Amino acid sequence: NEVIDTWNQTQTQPVLIVCEDFEEANVYGKHLDFYKASGFKIQVVTGKETPERLTQIIKQAGRANTITIGTAMLARGIDINPGNHPEGLFVIQTYPDSERMTTQIGGRAARNGKPGQWLPIYQVSAPKNFLSALLYYIFPWYRQRENQKAVKFLQNDIKMQ
Repeated sequence: NEVIDTWNQTQTQPVLIVCEDFEEANVYGKHLDFYKASGFKIQVVTGKETPERLTQIIKQAGRANTITIGTAMLARGIDINPGNHPEGLFVIQTYPDSERMTTQIGGRAARNGKPGQWLPIYQVSAPKNFLSALLYYIFPWYRQRENQKAVKFLQNDIKMQ
C-alpha cells in the first residue's frame, strides 16, 4: 500500500471538472465512488460553502489524487495551484458556454507558468424533428454522420474562440 500511495502521489494529476450547474456537479460527484475507494479525494463544490471552506477546497484541488467538481464559479478569479506536479492541473469542461467563459474555464489549466491541460466534453443532442429522430435511432450510419457534423461544428466554435 505504501508503494501504491507513493506512486499515486507522484503520478496522478489533479483534476477540475467544471459543470453547468450545481445539480450536475452533485451527480458527477456521486458517480466517482470507484475513484474515492481507490484513494482519490473527491470534492464537490455546492455553492453553499463558507468562504473558509471554499479556500480549503481550492487549496486541496491542486494536490495529486484530487478530483474537484463544481461550476463555472471555479473558473473566475480562482487560481488552483498544482504545486510541483509535472503535468499540472487537468480541467474538464462538461458543457458548451460563451466564448468568454470557455476561455476562463480553459485558462484554469495552465496558470502562472505551470503546465496544464483542458478538455471540453460536450454531449451531442439527438435531432428534435420526428423524421430526423427516427432516422437517428434506426440507422447507426445516420446517427454517426449527424454526430460527426455536430462535433465538427463544436470544434470550429472552439477554434474561433
